Amino acid sequence: MSQAWPTLSNSAVSAVKRPNEAWPSLSQPKSQRVATPTAQLKQAVKLSTEVRGKKTSIDTAWNLKPSITPSPDTVPTEIAPPIIHQSADNASPVKAQKGPLVITIAWDENTHEKLTGLRKQYFPPKINYLNAHLTLFHDVPLPPSTAIDHIKRCCSSYSQFPIRFNRVFPMGQRGEIKSENELNERGVAVSAYADQIIGIHRDLQDLWWDHLGQQDQRKLSPHVTICNKVTPEAAAEIYNEVEKMWEPHRGWVTGIDVWEYLEDGSWRFEGKVEFKKRSYQNRSR
Repeated sequence: MSQAWPTLSNSAVSAVKRPNEAWPSLSQPKSQRVATPTAQLKQAVKLSTEVRGKKTSIDTAWNLKPSITPSPDTVPTEIAPPIIHQSADNASPVKAQKGPLVITIAWDENTHEKLTGLRKQYFPPKINYLNAHLTLFHDVPLPPSTAIDHIKRCCSSYSQFPIRFNRVFPMGQRGEIKSENELNERGVAVSAYADQIIGIHRDLQDLWWDHLGQQDQRKLSPHVTICNKVTPEAAAEIYNEVEKMWEPHRGWVTGIDVWEYLEDGSWRFEGKVEFKKRSYQNRSR
């Protein structure tokens, strides 16, 4: 008998806030307030980590033998067929998930074309496996269906919202230096701003905190990388060129994308949580 991925029990699911339920009022006495949706979901995650009657952590469940097959109830119907986040010519064959998940913002087509065009123009071609992206989390050790379910519940009240890309800025070396070459590697990025992104990141970060690495436990600084891993001289030249022609851009966040990180550095699409579209988005401004 095959084991199933840990899933949210019916009692745990019922404890999670529905979209039409009210948030707790801050005017109520603290003793009368109910837990927030994120806190309820976090408790539900703890309740759901039971495998063959033995409680285990999400990490332990995720590292079980590959022969384990997901329960049909845990696979969301909206997951699209796997595709590669790069050109079809370089697509990797479909395979069982082994790598961590990358969580990114999904945006409108105009924003995609504008930012991906800049990345293709300035990112070193030999290491540019991806389109332009805004990463919320770099390394989430969960099955795709579980991550998508958590995102859907945390973001159930969200509609599509505007995002602004205001300025270009130079990127310096951050974090651990892995080689002497990295001491001299630099990049260029575009800043992004939307209050809702910070809120979504904070809610998911709180839910997944015990399973995140140091990079994903940091405060989010939303940005889109245009080039990286180039010399300081090349980065300065690219920055000056892009900064002169850059004009602030306004786009729309349409949802959250979930990807699997593959061994060759590319990403495989695993699913999307779509936000509701606002009625006034198509009006002329």
